[in-house]
Amino acid sequence: MKYKKQIEIDRANKDRYFKTSHHSPIPHELRDDFFSLEYYSIAENYRFELTLNSYESPEIIEMEESTGSVSNYLRIGYLEFKINEEEVEIHVYQSTDNPDIYFVPFRDKTSGEDSYGAGRYLYPEKKGDIFVLDFNLAMSPYCAYSENYACPLPPYENWLKVRIEAGEKNFPLAIH
Repeated sequence: MKYKKQIEIDRANKDRYFKTSHHSPIPHELRDDFFSLEYYSIAENYRFELTLNSYESPEIIEMEESTGSVSNYLRIGYLEFKINEEEVEIHVYQSTDNPDIYFVPFRDKTSGEDSYGAGRYLYPEKKGDIFVLDFNLAMSPYCAYSENYACPLPPYENWLKVRIEAGEKNFPLAIH
């Protein structure tokens, strides 16, 4: 299936899940008014296949959460790429509970304007030695929809100085 079509299908499925599922992060009182999330246009230039610059001695870091608590992640390395002729470096973390889960929380120049102020998340796919970093899949954490969730906040090292105009935008019915 073509790349853009698959993302469109995935977005429609997520919207349906958020509208109808008992496990949706959208509060019940907002669901009658919810039709879909808002997204940037799908742009293939926001998809990268990159080799991880691994740390010789990855360290466990405590990532502050939206509720003030912390969660632990292993900082395993960083990825380098260009956006609009700007060199960008972003760190990759690994779940301490499941080594198959890679996590890239980030803020960028759209945070607090077009996208959720606390930042967005990516879960890059690992193919051998290559990480697929696709910002078209950037999502807001569940705390963007409801204060009932504890969400890791992107560490300062992942506060990007560029605009990432891909993925999810602000939640249109935000009440907090």
